[in-house]
Amino acid sequence: MKGNETLPVASVAFEEWRYRLEDGSRLPRGRFFAGKGPSLKAYQVGDSDIVAAFSVSGAIAVFCEQSGFPHSDYTLSDVTRVGRKTLDSLEIFNVDEGKVEPLETSLRQDIRALTEPAYMYGWE
Repeated sequence: MKGNETLPVASVAFEEWRYRLEDGSRLPRGRFFAGKGPSLKAYQVGDSDIVAAFSVSGAIAVFCEQSGFPHSDYTLSDVTRVGRKTLDSLEIFNVDEGKVEPLETSLRQDIRALTEPAYMYGWE
């Protein structure tokens, strides 16, 4: 800048904004980054429980918190990702009744409605 020139208003606002940031802690913004964060996935833990988590180890943590089992009782080999067919199914087999029953929403829709890891379903 020369002599008495002043910064354009947009530049001043940008510099003030940058000054307020702490160590670049602001998350990226804009169309490119929209929806790019980690998404919840459905995992089956053991033989009969489905949880929504960001990772396999997160699935174990969610399940153990819900069930009260110690984390040491489960390993990564006890967890599998739920497949597309199950995620999109609108039917479920009711073991007690011995018949297939319709569902209002799919597992995929239920997971999209969640904002944090959670226990979802279990059967005996």
